[in-house]
Amino acid sequence: MFQDPRKTLRQHHLKPKYDWGQNFLISADKVERMISMLGTQPGDRVLELGAGTGVLTYALAEASPQASIFALERDRDLVALLEQELVPAYQHVQVIAADAASFALSELPEGGPLRILGNLPYNISSPILFHLLEQRHLWTHALLMLQKEVAERLAAKPDSGKDYSVLSIRFGMFCDVLKVLNVPRRCFHPQPQIDSAVVRIQTLPQPRFPLHSEDTFVRTVKAVFASRRKTLHNTLRSGFSEISVEAIDALLHILHIDPQRRGESLSLQEFALLSNALHEQQTTP
Repeated sequence: MFQDPRKTLRQHHLKPKYDWGQNFLISADKVERMISMLGTQPGDRVLELGAGTGVLTYALAEASPQASIFALERDRDLVALLEQELVPAYQHVQVIAADAASFALSELPEGGPLRILGNLPYNISSPILFHLLEQRHLWTHALLMLQKEVAERLAAKPDSGKDYSVLSIRFGMFCDVLKVLNVPRRCFHPQPQIDSAVVRIQTLPQPRFPLHSEDTFVRTVKAVFASRRKTLHNTLRSGFSEISVEAIDALLHILHIDPQRRGESLSLQEFALLSNALHEQQTTP
């Protein structure tokens, strides 16, 4: 069942909130394809981030009658709309008034595996993504629509140029990420200035490579990308100032990593090895 957001907004005398980055999906084809790609199974729980007018929610509710669906929305006007029209029609749908950037997945009722669906606002997509990554032990799959540039960074591999970033590495260490669908700007109301893309994310049971400390891993990645033009010798010296320059160069030598390399050239395995060596350096008396 396709519910055109333009019609819904008109009926309820509502307008998109531009300062909230509200761009509503108006393509019935893209809605159908996203619901199909989510792969919901009977007994699953599905959390939709930013339900909006319910364009994805209605289609999901129709396609997955044996799943428990939670529609998260922070816009109180849209929450009222969903509670008035969506909830009475579908007993397996619950609306939650909350912000996706801070909502704790542990607050959801317990049940089957948790899948996440969402069309994320461009202006806060990165905080939401990192918030989800920190809670990855609570969900299995996600299908997210993002600004195309962010989607490409999320799915980037080593040596892919400027797209390979903190986002790529942190998600790459803990998840399988694949860009699965391009969504032109004409598929939205109001029409944004940029195109979108959909990524499919599956969490891994363990990090892709062993890590002594996730905190040190995150710190290492941030330090290396603090200045993309600088070499590892310089970025690590700045990011781990408590470790001597001589010790940093020595551990890079032991790892067979050239100190003149730049962060975007390191593989995920090299980031893991570097992070572990830095952690040992910090914790050795």
